[in-house]
Amino acid sequence: MQYYLDLKDLQSQSNPLFKAIHSFCQQRGKIILLRGALGAGKTAFVQSFVHMYGAAHVTSPTFNFIQSYDILYGNRHVLYHYDLYKYDLQTALELGILEEFEKDGLHFVEWGEKDLEKICFKVGIMPLLNIEIKIVEGSNKRGYWIQTCTP
Repeated sequence: MQYYLDLKDLQSQSNPLFKAIHSFCQQRGKIILLRGALGAGKTAFVQSFVHMYGAAHVTSPTFNFIQSYDILYGNRHVLYHYDLYKYDLQTALELGILEEFEKDGLHFVEWGEKDLEKICFKVGIMPLLNIEIKIVEGSNKRGYWIQTCTP
C-alpha cells in the first residue's frame, strides 16, 4: 500500500496511514521499521503518532538509542522509539534491541533497513511492518510505502 500525505495531515487519527498501522497492530504486530533517507521524516512520523496517543514531548533517540513514551493505544501503554542511525547491527544487538522487542508495547525503529528484519525472523520475532518514507519533490508531502513482512 502507498499513501501520500502532507506532514500536517499526520496529526489526524483518521489519516489512512495510521489506520493501516492500527490494522497491523490489531493483528498482534508491534514492530514497525521505518526506512528513508536522512531528513525524509521518520522522526516526524513517530512524533505525530506519539502526540495523537498522549505524549506531549517527543525527541529523537539518536543520542540515546531508545526513548520510551507513555501512551494510550488499545491495550498497549508504552511506545518505544529507536534510532539506529549511529549504530551498526552488531552494536544494536549488543545493546539488547532483541530483548527490548520482547517488552509489551509498540516499537518504532528508525533506520530499520540494517538487516534487522532478517535477525528478527531468525529468532522468531514477527510479523514486522516496513514503512518506506520518501520526500515528494516540491511539496510538503511525503510518500509512505507500507509492507507487512513475514519470513
